Amino acid sequence: MRRFWRRRYVDGMRTKKNFGWKATVLLQLAFGSMVTMSCVGAFGAANATDGAWHEAYKVRSRLVAGHVGEGATASPVAFVQIEMEPGWKTYWRNPGEAGGIPPEFDWTDSKNLSEANVLFPAPKRLVDPIGDTVGYKDGVIFPVRIAAKDAKKPVVLNLNLKFGICKEICVPSEAKLNVEVPQRGTQSLAGHLAQVLEQVPRPQAQLSKSDPMLQTVKAPTRDGDTWRIGFLTKHTTDARGADLFLEAPAGIFVPTPKRTSTAKAPMASFQIKVSQSEYKDLRGKTLRATVVDDNGASEAEFVLR
Repeated sequence: MRRFWRRRYVDGMRTKKNFGWKATVLLQLAFGSMVTMSCVGAFGAANATDGAWHEAYKVRSRLVAGHVGEGATASPVAFVQIEMEPGWKTYWRNPGEAGGIPPEFDWTDSKNLSEANVLFPAPKRLVDPIGDTVGYKDGVIFPVRIAAKDAKKPVVLNLNLKFGICKEICVPSEAKLNVEVPQRGTQSLAGHLAQVLEQVPRPQAQLSKSDPMLQTVKAPTRDGDTWRIGFLTKHTTDARGADLFLEAPAGIFVPTPKRTSTAKAPMASFQIKVSQSEYKDLRGKTLRATVVDDNGASEAEFVLR
């Protein structure tokens, strides 16, 4: 069974060995363990509770917490904010065929936390000479929906964060971040943070008028030892900015779809090619498709027949 996280890049060389987190120590010795960031925060200060920045090689990260909504209906939310120096990138849940380290969020050490649901903003296809990856360039903010064990007591978030960043080299990074969620009504979120929630792909049952959607999953067709699977997406204006990303359960490898249409019409077609063994792994599984364009993003699940 082929799994995407086994494909890594170290100093521009391809390897199928896992790039262990202990390598961070070696990289920090080589490049300096604490590097002062030259970039200015792309998102500015939030009108909420800001956690301290954790700085590492070419990247810094922090937690911000506040509430969305008003009055008694306001709900707690946090944001994992990652800022990288220009040209550096980090990864989505499925980093793509060229490999990469998807982020890991460990909330075990938090206090009075019942649930932390990390939401991923719509990613982009990042074209690389050695293969496309899927993720975010220069910076990303992950919203986190929070539920307290006891609503009358404060929630203290302690996050052990692991993720990878890449440019000419790929570097595993980790940070210990913390912040206390403010009491309801005492702090409001800055507008740009509230807007990050709008960048999260919506389920097809909750689409806004401008969101794209998965229209059709075509029946797989066999061509020798290869299986071809086609997808049709629908868009509200035209499909020039359209893209499609797939995820399979339990880390099963699924390739990044290639676009097969270039028309400006409000429909776009994509295709993946998989081997016989890969198709066997995927068949009968529930896959998730994320459709993005210049106007929005959506998610849909389907069973591959």
